[in-house]
Amino acid sequence: MAGKFFTEFKDERDDGDSSAFLSAAEKQLLIDEGVAFPITSVSSANTQFGPRWILGIEVEGEPRMLGFSKGKVFSRDRMLVALEAHFDNGGEPPEVKVVMNGRSQILVDAEA
Repeated sequence: MAGKFFTEFKDERDDGDSSAFLSAAEKQLLIDEGVAFPITSVSSANTQFGPRWILGIEVEGEPRMLGFSKGKVFSRDRMLVALEAHFDNGGEPPEVKVVMNGRSQILVDAEA
């Protein structure tokens, strides 16, 4: 029976609440409005979209997550590797903004 699979299958994710990820529209709003936010954590994962950086952030007092591709924007990769080390050494969350640099989304110091 072709339909039986979908009546029994339950997609039980173990990678957290996917609704915590910013949508593409929300990310675009951060860029368009120049919204500053703290990065509270950095990790990486192999996902259905390939290797990704997963950033814990806070927007309007709410914990959210923001994803970026890994291995495509080398300056961003270098910064996020350094930020991982910063957090490993007890560093404080930096305030950043997302800006467009050509077709790439880059994280910059919110004070800049």
